[in-house]
Amino acid sequence: MENWFNRFINLINSSFEDTNQIDYRYLIHIFYDYFSNRNLAKVIAYIYAMDEIIVYFDIDTIISNKDFMDKNKMDYIMQKLNDNGFENWVKLLEVP
Repeated sequence: MENWFNRFINLINSSFEDTNQIDYRYLIHIFYDYFSNRNLAKVIAYIYAMDEIIVYFDIDTIISNKDFMDKNKMDYIMQKLNDNGFENWVKLLEVP
C-alpha cells in the first residue's frame, strides 16, 4: 500500500480503539481538505468496511450538510487525533 494510506491508517488506529464508535461523517469533514474525494473514499471505506463507491458519492452530501454534527463529538475526535500526531501527519503531507 502507498505511504499516505498507511500513515492515515496508523493515525486513525492510534487515535481510536474502535472506529465503529466514531461516525465516519466526522472523519470525512476533518480530512476532506487533505485528500481528493477518491482517496478519501478509499481510506474511509477501508476503515469502516464500506463500499468505496457509496462513500465516494456520499462525500459531497456529507460536506454540504453539517446538521448531524455535534460540537462535543467533533472536539473529542479532534483531541484524540491531535494527541496521536495529527499535526505531524499534516506536515508529512507537505513533504514532496
